[in-house]
Amino acid sequence: GQAGYSTGFYSSPHLHTFRERVRLGAELIPEVEFAQLVQRIKPYSDLINESGAVGPVSLFEFMTAMAFSYFAEKKVDFQVVEVGLGGRLDATNVVNPGVAVITSVSLDHTSILGDSLEEIAYEKGGIIKSGSSVVISPQDNRVMNLLKGICTANSTEAIVVGEDVTYESLGRATDGQRALIKGRLGEYEIILSLLGSHQLENAATALASVEVLIDDGADIPASAIRDGFKSVSWPCRMEVISESPTLILDGAHNPYSVSRVLSEVRANFTYNNCVVIVGFSRDKNVEEMVNIIAEIE
Repeated sequence: GQAGYSTGFYSSPHLHTFRERVRLGAELIPEVEFAQLVQRIKPYSDLINESGAVGPVSLFEFMTAMAFSYFAEKKVDFQVVEVGLGGRLDATNVVNPGVAVITSVSLDHTSILGDSLEEIAYEKGGIIKSGSSVVISPQDNRVMNLLKGICTANSTEAIVVGEDVTYESLGRATDGQRALIKGRLGEYEIILSLLGSHQLENAATALASVEVLIDDGADIPASAIRDGFKSVSWPCRMEVISESPTLILDGAHNPYSVSRVLSEVRANFTYNNCVVIVGFSRDKNVEEMVNIIAEIE
């Protein structure tokens, strides 16, 4: 967006409104257009449901069709499409991505995706296709080897964060944190509006993806990259909503994420007493997360 391109953004879940899931740039889809899309997609959904050939259309499938329809109508230059669950069999996997991005794989949705990291990584790796560039965030060695194997099988080369693209923290800033990201095409000193070392990892992953677009001919100057990182808004990711007392919101919902958040709280904040208020869906690994949270000092 900062480079002047129009972008579509599709993600889940949402915090306050379904419209957060479908955006043009940073703007939520307007209510009227959301309603019009529902009306447009519903006859197709009804047709599939009535035929009974593939089972009922899920809410996520319906929303995915709405998003793709909206982005086509708006003729966006680029789409950022987040997989709903897994990858290989996900509704979003009908696309042939210019860049397939796989962030750190951890145990979640185990009843559907499998209860080992390798099984989950196999499902995630289903978005890797011949002809796509692939960016992979730091992973467990078993996961990395499996994903690199899928890349080799599809004759595509992986760009690995931590190897091909690296980053280092330059400390806290008044409005986030400073970092140096060394990409394949250049070095970028940035101010990131988000807290946490995991967000630096995410930033390096995003930068690696943007450099692929530059390789493919997109005109994205370093100034636009810096402006983009500085203006990122990502609610409920270590979001500080009060300074006195300090009150932080985060949506972590698996043991790995909860552990990362708590370590970042220790590293970034000074406190005498820490009160944690949590709520989890019953299909999550609640016991292990509570055990991790109980160790907070």
